[in-house]
Amino acid sequence: MSAGCGLSGITMCQVHREIDDAIARRLAALRWTRFLRLACDQKSQMPEVERAVRLLQAAGGHYREYFCYVLVKDVEDALEPVLFLKGLNVTPFAQPYRDFSTNLPPDEEQRRFARWVNHKAIFKTVPWESYRNPEPQSSQAWRNGGLAS
Repeated sequence: MSAGCGLSGITMCQVHREIDDAIARRLAALRWTRFLRLACDQKSQMPEVERAVRLLQAAGGHYREYFCYVLVKDVEDALEPVLFLKGLNVTPFAQPYRDFSTNLPPDEEQRRFARWVNHKAIFKTVPWESYRNPEPQSSQAWRNGGLAS
């Protein structure tokens, strides 16, 4: 198993498919690391990530320790893995895709999606569709503390 090690956690981008009971027990027993980082860049990886998380949880790992990168090329494709991870109590982290061959930055929707996912106060309280298409509030409603008059 090859995993990148850092001071704040272990990064296991594609290693989650190699996790078995013995490896899960060893990883769950680590106390010098804050996070165990996984990656779920495609919908096809969701079953592998779920299996790895279930094994780690069964071995005594705490769900707050799980962090999962999600590559955002298309927002509609990235939404399903993000909500799936949220349902597993895994912290998703959205990374907007940047094509270095064209040197174009991520588009506005990718950046908004990443902000929604990565800003936990928003992510935990506002559904994506509401954040994506906010309802305009009148200035009168704002003056009344957000209460419609």
